[in-house]
Amino acid sequence: GAALGLGLLAGPFLAWTAALMASSGSQMSEEMVQATRHAWPFDDLRPHRGDRYTAFLRDYLAIGKGALITRDLGSRFYRAFSPGVGVLLLGAVALWRRPRQAGLWAAIGAFFALASVGPFLPWTAALAFDQPVNPVYLLCFYAVPGGNLLLEPFRYGLPAALGLCVAAAYGADALAERLGPATAGLAAVVVAEVALLSPLPLPLPVAQPTAPDWMAALDDQLPDGALLELPWFEQGTARFYRERMLHQRLHGRPIGAGIGGLPPPTFLDNALLSSLLAVEGPPDVFEIRPGAPQRHEAAAQALVEAGFVAIVLHPGVYRSTAEAEAAMALLDRHFPREAREGAWVYRLTASGSGRPSP
Repeated sequence: GAALGLGLLAGPFLAWTAALMASSGSQMSEEMVQATRHAWPFDDLRPHRGDRYTAFLRDYLAIGKGALITRDLGSRFYRAFSPGVGVLLLGAVALWRRPRQAGLWAAIGAFFALASVGPFLPWTAALAFDQPVNPVYLLCFYAVPGGNLLLEPFRYGLPAALGLCVAAAYGADALAERLGPATAGLAAVVVAEVALLSPLPLPLPVAQPTAPDWMAALDDQLPDGALLELPWFEQGTARFYRERMLHQRLHGRPIGAGIGGLPPPTFLDNALLSSLLAVEGPPDVFEIRPGAPQRHEAAAQALVEAGFVAIVLHPGVYRSTAEAEAAMALLDRHFPREAREGAWVYRLTASGSGRPSP
């Protein structure tokens, strides 16, 4: 029954995903996926890489706060895969005492734990297969619609944890039924183990991002409409400029953003925006061709008509001063700019002006 229910829920979504990936010009197309680190032979998913895109099998048995996985690449992530010895033991009890109820959930936990380690089935960084041989990961990648869109296999650890914990709950229920009051403190013991002995950090890490105060004031200074921040990529790397999402929490405006951080197709179709993106010399993920200069004025007005009211340009985020100045020169021909701390704000108006404010 549970399997049938999951199928009815997931089936329509998987069919929709397959159709979307097969559609022409989609940012989720198979061609776009092949330009990412998902492409065979999965070199960017090899376990010796410090980026830790995958879990290791040993991570599920890790004990102690020193086993916490920290990733510093573009953003800082903490990961703890181990559910704890107590959860695993209770899962074993469930398979013994309640196999019909717990079997599916234990299988889900095991399946996705294997998927989370990626194609090389690593026990540790030093102990892994040299070729992509993990049948579970390859099944998810090739047979499940959208499976090749998951940039980091470690995310399969989430359904793995769900399956293992539900199985453990059946085990706790079986013990309570058999032993009665003797199991009254079992939940507290499991929680204490997870809090004190597992790699889960305690207290949980809390991010304290910072942003310039003037970003919050933009909402009062601009008319209703969307905001665009440049550069799109961070200093010429494959990382898109993530701070724009933090800034949005301050100014509250719609922002331009595509799937996976890629520029939306409408941006690439706009002659001015495509020229601005081409200035950055983006990585070889896809080709950006600058728009014809004679189309820039019409493209600038198209942005206004589309509802954009400002472009915020951060010179220090460009790869070089020359790239920042080239982008500013393009915008100066069409819109006035105002100085802010470390940035320029271009007001998008229908009339346009190339003269910067004093």
